[in-house]
Amino acid sequence: MKKQVLIIGANSEIGYSCAEEYLKQGCELILAAHKPEELAPLEAKVIQVDVTNQAEALETLAEIDCDIVLYAAGKMVENDQALFSEAGQLVRDVNYNGAVAILGHFAEKFAKKEAGVIVGISSVAADRGKSSNVVYGSAKAGFDSFLAGLRQYLHSFGVRVLTVRPGYVSTKMTAGLDLPKKLTATKEQVARKIVKHSLSGSRNIVYVLPIWRPIMWTLKQIPERIFKRKKL
Repeated sequence: MKKQVLIIGANSEIGYSCAEEYLKQGCELILAAHKPEELAPLEAKVIQVDVTNQAEALETLAEIDCDIVLYAAGKMVENDQALFSEAGQLVRDVNYNGAVAILGHFAEKFAKKEAGVIVGISSVAADRGKSSNVVYGSAKAGFDSFLAGLRQYLHSFGVRVLTVRPGYVSTKMTAGLDLPKKLTATKEQVARKIVKHSLSGSRNIVYVLPIWRPIMWTLKQIPERIFKRKKL
């Protein structure tokens, strides 16, 4: 039987790449997007979901049944905007509040049927707060912690929760930035890792590029009295 996959944030570049990869694996798709009219045609059911309007989003998703739900919605704005303007609320709503509401809904559904996979796209930014992305990093840290708690909560129900930490990704959002090649993944690499580990295996946390794991481990070992003086 074909796996039914719901992608929240399907019009993000990573979300759409995942959709293409899931189709290659013979899955059936439901694509949820804030602006579904902007999605290029794919063999999939398409619905309109605004993750910042949680009540409306949950009403739309109430009758959706699936085997895998992927939360690929994400929002990043310039650091000072996120800190000192209303733009920060949007960052928090997309990266944390909407994610918790929607994935919590599917956690309940999956627990009842004792089956399912929840996938959340977190970030290496979740590993330690940095001055360069204060609000985004803290929202992803909260989301990462939510996924960890949800993983423990759902384990006894036979439901798997997968946390994906991509690191730098070459997308339109990062175009023009001088990103180190060894630390930068393509959206296709991210999609392949997500699809592979969501369809099979027992991994809990996946760094798309393995090099990020020792980097972030090292960063977390720096004492706070030293770390706070650094510009990262």
